[in-house]
Amino acid sequence: MTERTIQSSWMRLWFQDMDCLESLNDVDHRRVIHALRVLAETGEETPLEGAARMAYNFMANRVRQDCEAYLKTCERNRENGKKRKASGTQWEPVDATGAEVRSKKQEVRSENNNSSPPSESKKLDKKPKNNIEMENRFDEFWRDYPRKQAKQEAHKAFMAPSPDEVTHARMLEAIRRQKAGEQWKDPQFIPHPATWIRGKRWEDETASSPSAQFQNLKGMVML
Repeated sequence: MTERTIQSSWMRLWFQDMDCLESLNDVDHRRVIHALRVLAETGEETPLEGAARMAYNFMANRVRQDCEAYLKTCERNRENGKKRKASGTQWEPVDATGAEVRSKKQEVRSENNNSSPPSESKKLDKKPKNNIEMENRFDEFWRDYPRKQAKQEAHKAFMAPSPDEVTHARMLEAIRRQKAGEQWKDPQFIPHPATWIRGKRWEDETASSPSAQFQNLKGMVML
């Protein structure tokens, strides 16, 4: 009994493949699926004729590419396993991301082992005071900002930089200044609050009104 070489343990079909199969009769449909499965599992070609052969040729190239990618992955995993076994360590992904994840897990385990159980007072105080202050600052921001849309997204954007008291005051002052400007008189030109926060728009210089710009230009011409 000869051992069959498995090329792949799975086979995927695209929507285009399904459309192609639907054009066949039931017999040719089954023949094509069987031939593709044989190709995926053994790498062997199955002779077909007519419409079945055309459909098979259309889908077979993708099956071959998937099998080749699958075999490369298996070979890479075997090589990694051998290297780990030779070094006496447990097999894990050896890419940079995998190594970083392992180090983080080890740090967490180390911290958990060395840390003492939290006191009762710490268990009760689940929400630090600074979080309460940040929530209050966001409420003030939301109260003053003229465009009340996507509050959850705005809250997320606001909490990311966690503005201090000085920055928060600058934000509120910028909102009042920009609300009085010409651009924000048309609501469609007011940015979404999250966009305004992420773009640090409180640092923008407020442009003067068109009438003021005209007066300045007029004065320059007269000089």
